[in-house]
Formats: sequence, structure tokens, C-alpha cells
Amino acid sequence: MFRSALRTTLILILLISINIIGFHPRYRIRLDVSANGSNTLAPESLAVVQDLPPNVSAIGFYTNASGGRRQRAEELLNQYRLASNGAFDYQLVDPDVNPTLAREYAVVEDATLLILNGDTRVRVRLLTEGELTNAMFNALNPRTRQLYFVTGHGENNIADGTEIGLSTLNARLNQRGIQTADLNLLTGGVPADANLVVIAGAVSEFSAAEIAAVDTYLAQGGKLLLLSDSPETADPQRLETYISEAWGLTLQPDLVSDFSYSVLGSPVNPLIWNYAPHPISEGLLDLSIFLRTARSIQLADSADVTTSSLAETSNAASAIAVDGLIAEKEALTGLTIVGVAENIASDGVVLAIGDVDFVSNAVLQQFPNNALLFENSANWLIGDLNAIQLTPRAAVDNSHQIITLTDQVRFIAIVWVLPMLLVIGVGLSVRVSRRARK
Repeated sequence: MFRSALRTTLILILLISINIIGFHPRYRIRLDVSANGSNTLAPESLAVVQDLPPNVSAIGFYTNASGGRRQRAEELLNQYRLASNGAFDYQLVDPDVNPTLAREYAVVEDATLLILNGDTRVRVRLLTEGELTNAMFNALNPRTRQLYFVTGHGENNIADGTEIGLSTLNARLNQRGIQTADLNLLTGGVPADANLVVIAGAVSEFSAAEIAAVDTYLAQGGKLLLLSDSPETADPQRLETYISEAWGLTLQPDLVSDFSYSVLGSPVNPLIWNYAPHPISEGLLDLSIFLRTARSIQLADSADVTTSSLAETSNAASAIAVDGLIAEKEALTGLTIVGVAENIASDGVVLAIGDVDFVSNAVLQQFPNNALLFENSANWLIGDLNAIQLTPRAAVDNSHQIITLTDQVRFIAIVWVLPMLLVIGVGLSVRVSRRARK
């Protein structure tokens, strides 16, 4: 009796151990049997993760409302942990249960994942293998990336925590290792360490000296990100005239309205979901960006400057002139909301977005994905978007049509005959066992 109980206990312990090792997400043994290796990390990811120092880890903040994003994060992170032979580890935290830890890491948004390397913290924008590998690479190779936000003209401020401020956006940028600071162009022009200059909603005029400083910066290969809301008057500001004449991006004196694709019950809150193929639009193709009091942008190429539209409204959108003198203009295609101008001679780039409010604190609280448009634009201008390109997986057609008699026989054998034989075999084994006991 004692031996029988001992044997049963050992068998149970063995089965429990096998279940823990085989099915627990942190110890699961994985075998990729997909035709194109879709469940295996790309060679570039393996090269990064297999050389990770032991102090690199990840921490993710996921509430119960995050849905399947927590499970997806754990599955992907576990692939990296297994590939690193345990050198890489991760922790998933519910910020509702542990708000102190969330505040420590300045996390204000659900489903936030950070890669940690000492004091370096790199935020993963989208939970994909490419984003995670690039975040690890950036954490291993930290470099100073400096954004300057121009001040002095009523711009939206990165330190402002009110509804119209940009403090939430600023926190996201800092989490990605991007340093931010204010910039007064009258105190000596653009600093030499500037990777990007941002003008977010200037209200008052720029002086001639300030425009000259911007022009000098761009002539030396600088990058400018310009955000501008719908104006109150039709008279263009001096800065807008410069951008139009020198860079071919004309910020129209209008208000974009869309009765077909808008949110919050207002046509002046249009949705943007038409993107041109571009590194900035990668990861945005299945997302809609919510705008508020936006203006359209007109493009015009010149001898040295090439312009292109990166994002447009729907075909149903209209541009209503703010002075009321110009008739409402119907869009034959879409109205350009994001336009880029590149100078082939100087390598200078100006990227204009016809809205500022889309990254305000109030909007990001309801529509956090809006920040991706700004972040992707900034990262592309900096030259820090997808530093590592993963090897594309070969497309494999796994479908099979059952046409021939042989195919039909195989289908019946696999789906019906083999399971029936298994059931019959188990039944016979049980019957024989019972007879042997009698």
C-alpha cells in the first residue's frame, strides 16, 4: 500500500513538473514548425539579444483593460528571454495595483513597455519584433538626441501640464531617450547639438532675425518639424511666408471639416487614415489620427526642393476659408495634412503638420496613438527610425485544395479514421485491463 501511494505521488510530481516546464510561459519549450519561421526571431534580433549584457531588462505596465496586449507582450518577451539563454529578463506590472512603480518610471499610459540598461530607458512604441529589437539596440547604444522646442511666440509648451500643454508628449520623448529643451532663437540661433527643431503652434510673428536663424540652420542640413493650427485670419505670418516661398509648403488659411470621418460629433475633428508609403507611416496604416481645428497644406516643388504628401483627409473633407471670402473648397482627393519638403542640395528637411492640438495633453489622454505620428516624424527626421531592418519573412501559401481522390482519402484518414482508431484502441486497452483484474 505504501509503495503504491509513493509511486502515485512520484508520478503526480513528475506530471506537474512537466506541465510547469512545458506550459508555463516563462519556461515553455518552443518548436517553430511554421513554413516561414514566423514564430522564430529574425537573425538581426538574435544577433542583438544573444550579446546582451546581464543588466539589460524590460518592464511593462499593463492593466486588466489592456486586453490581449499583455499576453502578446509576454509571448514576445519570452522569445527574447529564451534566445538570450536567460541573460534578458522582464517584468510585467499592473499600474493600478502598483501605481508607485508606474510613477517611478513616469508611465502615464496603459500598455507601456520600457527597455532598461542601467539609467537608460527606451520606450517601445509598437509591440512588434522590429520595434523591440531597435529599442534594445538603442538601449545598448545610447546617444544624445536633442530636440529644441522654439518659444517666444505663444507656442504650446513642453512643461505645460494643462489641457493644451505638451507635457505628456514630452514625457514620451524622454522615455525614448530623447532630450528636450526650450529654444529662444534671439539668443544666438540654433545650438550646434540640435538634432531637430520643433515649432509647435506659433501665434505671434517671428522677427526677421529669427527667420534668418531658421534659414541658416536648414541650409546646413538642419531638420524642422512645424505644427500649426487653423489660423484666425487669412493673413499669413512671416514664418509661414518663408516656409511657403523657400520650401514649397503653404499652410492654408482654412479649417478642415469632414462630416463623414470625424469624432466627438464635430466635423472639425476629422480623422486621418490615408497615408502615403513612407517610413513615418509604418505602424500607422491601421490607426486613425484624431485632429482638432486643423488646416490643410498645399505643396509645390522647386529647383532644389521636392515636396510630398504623407497623410491626407478622406475624399469627403472640405477646407473652409477662415475669412469667409473664399468659397468652400471640396476635396477631389484628400486634403494634405502632413507634408514634407526635402532640399536635395543642403539635405535640409521641413516637415509640416496642419495641427497642434493632436498632441496636446487633453487629446493624448483620450487618443494616445496620436503621439505616434509626432514620434515617427521626429524619429525619421533625426535619422533614428528603424535603425535595424529585419530580414523579411518569405510569404508562404499554406492553403491546399482537396481535389484529387488521393487528397480526399488522406483527408478522411487524418480527420476521421485516425481519431476513431485512437478511441477504439483506448477502449480496448481499458477493457483488457478490467478483465485482467477479475
